[in-house]
Amino acid sequence: MKIALISPYESTASVGVRTLSSVLRAAGFETKLFFIPLPFEVPYDEVLMKGLSDLLNDCQVVGISLTSNYLDRAVQLTQWIRQTGSQRILWGGIHPTLEPQECLEHADFVVLGEAERSLPALLRALDGDPSQIQGIGYRIRSETGEQSLVINSPMPLIENLDEIPFQDYSCSDHYLWCIPTLGIGATADRNTDASDCVAVAVNTWQPMTPELIHANTRGDYLTLSSRGCPFRCTFCCNSFLGDYYRGEKWFRLRSIDNLLDEALFVKKQYPWFNRIFYDDDAFMARPVEDLRRFAQRMKEEVGLPFVVTGVTPTNLTDEKLEILLNGGLQWIRLGIQTTSERVNRNVYNRPTSFEAIKRAVEIIRKYHHRMDRVWYDFIIDNPWETQEETLETLRFMLTLPRPFALCVYSLTYFPKTRIAERALQEGILNDPNSQVYRKSYKNYQRTYINNLFLFFTLSRLPRWVLGLFVNRWILRLGLHHPLTACHTVLRKAKSRFLQWKYRNR
Repeated sequence: MKIALISPYESTASVGVRTLSSVLRAAGFETKLFFIPLPFEVPYDEVLMKGLSDLLNDCQVVGISLTSNYLDRAVQLTQWIRQTGSQRILWGGIHPTLEPQECLEHADFVVLGEAERSLPALLRALDGDPSQIQGIGYRIRSETGEQSLVINSPMPLIENLDEIPFQDYSCSDHYLWCIPTLGIGATADRNTDASDCVAVAVNTWQPMTPELIHANTRGDYLTLSSRGCPFRCTFCCNSFLGDYYRGEKWFRLRSIDNLLDEALFVKKQYPWFNRIFYDDDAFMARPVEDLRRFAQRMKEEVGLPFVVTGVTPTNLTDEKLEILLNGGLQWIRLGIQTTSERVNRNVYNRPTSFEAIKRAVEIIRKYHHRMDRVWYDFIIDNPWETQEETLETLRFMLTLPRPFALCVYSLTYFPKTRIAERALQEGILNDPNSQVYRKSYKNYQRTYINNLFLFFTLSRLPRWVLGLFVNRWILRLGLHHPLTACHTVLRKAKSRFLQWKYRNR
């Protein structure tokens, strides 16, 4: 049996799809992988869909991975496949886990939670009785023709993550949708306007090659060193998944030996990667001795630099950071979200004090010269956060060691998260289509205060000058608008002067 796995995400890394391909191939199935690195707002054109249909002809099952804001794209793919083929269609990923009933309005089956065990079992029983297969949902038709939905109990979690095979980057039967003129697929990721994407119709399904992988990943091998999270932040799906797997150990770590085996495997089998990117939620939660052993072996046996995201102020210590830097760490991403203790504790359920945030930044300041640009996470558009609390976060940003970069997220009410339940109860969430499914968490409200997050990141102005934009008296007197206008005029004048100087040199 041959199974197609479709990844609609902008990144071609797609850890889940690539891992499942390895699992299925090890279980005796054939797989074909398809990557469509378009923004989720962009509908797929007929050229893309027809080319995909032709490539699916030899597949019996089509699996589509999706998060909540890719629902429209998954529906579009499913409708087209039903019109042009006879394949069984199953959906997997976080959204089918959160909303299986909604997804079964379109798919034949949904795979819930971790799929490494349930998906092979479902495929083996595809034409039989799936009622005993845990971790799936499906539709059944009665003798009268009425359909009903069945959601089976969760598949128990994989306790030993070392059992899971490494990701499939073999390029064998892998295909990438490319729009070369827009830098989509053919070159490194780039921000592209949705209108530009729609205007181009180029049939460029290409077999995946090492060159295409390198171009689209920039040489970063993205992986996870753990699953789950020790925290239960209200805006994160972990707040739901921890309850879904109640009674089981949700936060699990891969062994240090397994991490090193993977890094060595990647270096040998996939030489187009030149850095390991650990993108899970709590890398720093490991004991110091584990990190010491990891860093030492990473440096001596692997020799590849690495990145760690998902660092929290409560887990970052001077000793841990120095150990990892000595092992080849290039940069980290620190999740601050807000400097308001009230919001962190009462709204986000994050056990993060302002003192812990300041302490973490001071640790980063000490080693800042040994890292590339450090990234920080912030959340804005929070209706439960006051304007003054957001301004305090901006004032704190002025103390961050330069240069730095930001990941600024617009608070999004993903289904079944605790903050979404609160927003529903309080009438804040009233249109899931526009507020969740068709909203990018990167698209924040264009207000004066929100725009300052990007301005403070990119500006080279002295800190005291930037401080004027969040000065209490200047804001109270309404002088921030003429201040902004003055800065815009000076910036344009500087640009014109530099252009004149260039022309007349």
